[in-house]
Amino acid sequence: MTMTSKFNIFLILFSVCFLVFSIVGFAAITDTKSFVITGTVPAVCNLSINTQGSSTNNGYNISDLTSSLPQTTIANVTENCNNSNGYTVSLTSANTGTFHGQLKDPTSQNTLDYTIYYNGSPISSTNITTSNSAANISKNLGISYNTVSSLTPSTGYTDTLNFTISTN
Repeated sequence: MTMTSKFNIFLILFSVCFLVFSIVGFAAITDTKSFVITGTVPAVCNLSINTQGSSTNNGYNISDLTSSLPQTTIANVTENCNNSNGYTVSLTSANTGTFHGQLKDPTSQNTLDYTIYYNGSPISSTNITTSNSAANISKNLGISYNTVSSLTPSTGYTDTLNFTISTN
């Protein structure tokens, strides 16, 4: 073997080694990282109540309880909920703890029962509506009552209706 052939073999081996080490070397410095981006859309449910007619700051005023009141709209309730499983609206009277309305005079303890209407129908349970997710559904809130002669004069007959909207 001549010197030139030995040199050519050396160059070929050197080139192969250089190529192998270059490929291995580049593979060794390769690095891959993952970065995950996540997001959420929270369930948002809310109610708004707008009084009608003889309204006060956040309620309704009946000027004369001695006359019976036929079904009368006293407010509009707007339901809003983005939960895909839907929502439930419930209502309770502060005086009775149920869906039965009762105006009460704190001094004399006299009471006047009344019927609560939601979206035109008398309510018959605490859960007054269950729905799929909805945006800005407006429903009427109404009351009616038959007067009773035993009511004593007072400006303090009151009841508070508590509404709750919750996700299903």
